[in-house]
Amino acid sequence: MTELVLSSAIQQAQEELIQCYRELQTKSSNVVWEILQNYAMVYQWDHYPKDEVFGKPYHGQYYYHSHPSKDKDRVIEHGHFHVFFRLAGVPQECKPLYFSEKYKKDSNKDNLCHLFAIAMNDKGLPTSLFTTNHWVTQGIWYAAEDCCKMLELFHVDSPKGPILTNRWINAMVKLFKEPLRQLLLHRDQVMQEWLEENKSKDIYIDKNLEVISVCPLV
Repeated sequence: MTELVLSSAIQQAQEELIQCYRELQTKSSNVVWEILQNYAMVYQWDHYPKDEVFGKPYHGQYYYHSHPSKDKDRVIEHGHFHVFFRLAGVPQECKPLYFSEKYKKDSNKDNLCHLFAIAMNDKGLPTSLFTTNHWVTQGIWYAAEDCCKMLELFHVDSPKGPILTNRWINAMVKLFKEPLRQLLLHRDQVMQEWLEENKSKDIYIDKNLEVISVCPLV
């Protein structure tokens, strides 16, 4: 029965993803353009939309941006979505492993946990899922298993839109539930190995470690 339920959830996510692409095609658009079309100029490093995407009562959040990549395997990347979960929705049993001085001084419920990122090509299609070290996005760091609990609860919606991109993000999280779980577990494994090999005093701010785990989609 459990397998049937999982298969049904994955099938629904697949159907939703296909429907999103159909609707985007009728507009000659894509999930990235749905965001960037509202700006006369787009600058590297800036977040798009400017105020990011989130909306109560849900706790998902994301933004899109681009910057020069140091990773030769990701040179085809146009930009990427950073996907977060807001502190207000984090289950009580989840305990943070690390947070910066900024977050020690500010315990408000708008604090974020970075879950993963989605690399996109210049056609607005996903090329990989990946995780990053804490210093890249800041916020609050949780163990992989706790991040997986947040993925189970993840949903993003906003009255301001972009509606199709929101639906696409939600479907991606559901469709790639198991690959994302493996991605996060591998992230923690790499962090532990890096710590043992490099004896880093504070691995979470070690800028020699940026992209931690990658799941190619093409």
